[in-house]
Amino acid sequence: MRNLKLLMFPIAWTFSGNLNYLSNELGYLYWKRYPFNLLPPCFQPHKLVELNFCGSKIKQLWEGRKVV
Repeated sequence: MRNLKLLMFPIAWTFSGNLNYLSNELGYLYWKRYPFNLLPPCFQPHKLVELNFCGSKIKQLWEGRKVV
């Protein structure tokens, strides 16, 4: 799903493991109670217009610096 532009998880899902990939084409990312600590390191959100992690306990989007 390399060209995915919209990703929505409007209800909380239980995931095990890690999130290794998100499309760099995403313009809108809505994930209720995002279950991970960081976004994938390869995610380059240059086209992202809105990021909504309502109910999430995420404190940091990624490690280090990233130009967005």
